[in-house]
Amino acid sequence: RNLSFTPTTGYALRNVTVPFTFTYTVGNETIDGLRVYAAGGALRLTLPKAETVHIYHVEGSLVKTLTLSAGDHVQPLPSGVYLVRVGERVTKILVK
Repeated sequence: RNLSFTPTTGYALRNVTVPFTFTYTVGNETIDGLRVYAAGGALRLTLPKAETVHIYHVEGSLVKTLTLSAGDHVQPLPSGVYLVRVGERVTKILVK
């Protein structure tokens, strides 16, 4: 997406328009047997070993901390974008 900003208030000697582009992704990710994804209005995890999972709303607030055993897990969440931290790995997911 291309965006540009032009100042509309304050004192300016000249107007400056600076175009910029940003890119972000949201997707499913599998690393070393760890799988983190969203489906059916829930966070879904496959853990190769027991882990502590921290779920943050994209705005930064901690939503939940879970201590989970190895295996498959489902955690219902309201619609939104979340950051899921498992150990040192962080994945961004979109729950619809």
